[in-house]
Amino acid sequence: MDWKTAQEFNQEVEAYRRSLLYFAQHCDWAEFKVRAGRLFDYVEQMEAMVREQSFFRIFFSVLAFLILLVLVVTGWNPGDDHAGHGYRQNIIFAALAGSGFELFFYAVFRRYVEARTLLARRRREAFIRSLEQDFREYAGGPLPLAA
Repeated sequence: MDWKTAQEFNQEVEAYRRSLLYFAQHCDWAEFKVRAGRLFDYVEQMEAMVREQSFFRIFFSVLAFLILLVLVVTGWNPGDDHAGHGYRQNIIFAALAGSGFELFFYAVFRRYVEARTLLARRRREAFIRSLEQDFREYAGGPLPLAA
């Protein structure tokens, strides 16, 4: 995450914190839960964006490294026409192996994202409950017996 995005994120979270504090002090817990849910959604969205940027930066770096490694291992010289013909089969197998390697990590990343989205509702409810409990204690209001 670059500095500007981090600053915007901090400002947004601070605005959510102030609004949550306001609704906690006025004991408007229904609106508090709505705002806490929006905060969770915002934080999840930013986390996913940073995670994907990091993944694709690494993904393309590893792919470029694999291509370079294949070219170095096979001794490919763009000025030598017949050198490419002698190593053609090796280049094809190395390219398939590198592509398979990258495809495997891409598929694993996609499964990870799918698993996180499946569990998002449970995490969201736990996040809201935790925030509500913290802010109720801060606001000095007693916790209800059944919430």
